[in-house]
Amino acid sequence: MALSLLAPTALASDQPLFPEASDPVLGHRAAIVEWAWSPKYAERFDLPVQEDGLPNGDLWLVGVKVVRQQVGERPRYSCRIVGLLSDKTPINWPPGDQHLQHPSHIWIAGILPGLEHPRFRTGLGITDFTPYQAAWHLNPANDRERQLPESNISVFYRYLYKNYVDDLAYFEIEGACWYFRDPEEFQNRVHLPSAASQGHALRPGALSFDIPNRVMNRIYPVVLGAADRSKCLMRRSGIKKSNLFPWERKRLGDVSCEPAPTE
Repeated sequence: MALSLLAPTALASDQPLFPEASDPVLGHRAAIVEWAWSPKYAERFDLPVQEDGLPNGDLWLVGVKVVRQQVGERPRYSCRIVGLLSDKTPINWPPGDQHLQHPSHIWIAGILPGLEHPRFRTGLGITDFTPYQAAWHLNPANDRERQLPESNISVFYRYLYKNYVDDLAYFEIEGACWYFRDPEEFQNRVHLPSAASQGHALRPGALSFDIPNRVMNRIYPVVLGAADRSKCLMRRSGIKKSNLFPWERKRLGDVSCEPAPTE
C-alpha cells in the first residue's frame, strides 16, 4: 500500500474536475475534507503535530468529507466520516477483512435486509455493527440533555478495510449532513458498537469519539450548505414532502427550490 494514500492531502480531492466546472457547495473540487490526527499519526507519517488534533488512542485520523453524488436522476450531497483506527480497537468488526456498501443500497439508517455484503450474513444482527452519529449539547439545559445525546441516527459503513495498512484499519461512514450540528452549540460524536455495549452503539461500553473542533469549525459551513442544497434538490425533483424551513430558505437566498415543471 503506497504511503501517499494515507496522507490527508492525498485523500482530499483539491484538484479541479474541469476548468469550467463550479458547484454551489464544493466549487471546483470533487470533495472537501477537513482532517485531525493524533501525535502518533504525525510521527509515523512525518506530519506536523496538531495542538487541537486527536489524542493518542485507538483513533489515529478522522475527517469529515463532503461529496456530491448522483442518486438516480437526482444529485445530492453526502457528508461522510472517514479515518484510520487501530485494527485492535475493541469494536464489533463486521465479519471478514473488508466491507463495501452494496451498490443498490442508497439510504435509510442501518443496512437494509437482503442488500448487505455477503460477509455480514451471520447469526449476529446487522445492528451489532452499525455506527451511530450523535450530537451533544455543550450547555445542557436539563437532566435529559446532560444524560442523552440531543439527537442520534444509525448510519452505516460505506467502506471498512480492517487490514488497510500494517496495523491500521480504514473506515468511511455514510454520515447524515443534516445531523451534524453547529459546533458552537453541540459536540458532534460517533459511536461504534462493542461487545461491552451488547451490539448497540448508544449503550455504555461502545467506542465513542468526538469529532474535533478544528474539523467541525472548518467543515460546518460546507456541511450546512450541503444539507440545504440536498433538501432543495429533493424538492426540485418533485418530492413534495421535502419542505424547507424559513431559516433554510433564507440561507439559500434567491435559489428556487420549487418543483421543476414536467411536460
